[in-house]
Amino acid sequence: MEHATTRRRIGHAVVQVFWTKGDDGKGMLNFANLVGFVADDVMANLYVPGRETAIGATAARYTIDLASAPIGNLVSEFLPDVASHIHVQIVIIQRIINQAVKQESGGSL
Repeated sequence: MEHATTRRRIGHAVVQVFWTKGDDGKGMLNFANLVGFVADDVMANLYVPGRETAIGATAARYTIDLASAPIGNLVSEFLPDVASHIHVQIVIIQRIINQAVKQESGGSL
């Protein structure tokens, strides 16, 4: 939505957590988030030792998952705008730094 207003783009990023487009192009609930966060937490409750598994703790983690989900959408929405304003030299310097770190760590980041 690069030509939409900033307010519209932010709203779109937030709404996508709950509502998305299906394969047919029509709107639908975003089951990947709404059900996926629950499934992820239930599995973690079963397999992570020492984890608080009470319904209150699970509900709190689910709420945090839903509240933080728009962050990824906002990054995806606005990162191209930010990148277009970054001077090319900064990108080149960052690549050099990344390569140096990669060499020092034995080839893996």
